[in-house]
Amino acid sequence: MRRALLNGLLALLVAGPSTAGAHAFLDRADPPVGAAVKTPPSQIRIWFTENLEPAFSRIRVLNQAGQQIDKNDSQTD
Repeated sequence: MRRALLNGLLALLVAGPSTAGAHAFLDRADPPVGAAVKTPPSQIRIWFTENLEPAFSRIRVLNQAGQQIDKNDSQTD
């Protein structure tokens, strides 16, 4: 009985929850990251290494003075 309990606990430890790499990183952007444009683009497109969770994702577009200049209307595909 005791051996079965220990084997069960060992199985739970081995098969238990594992950590997942749940972070998406920026892959590319259009216009490119850090680009200075003369006229505002009609849209900015960005791609990530993994899918994003829309409820926890946002982007802000700032001018050189650090002021937010986007329409606060970001969306994910």
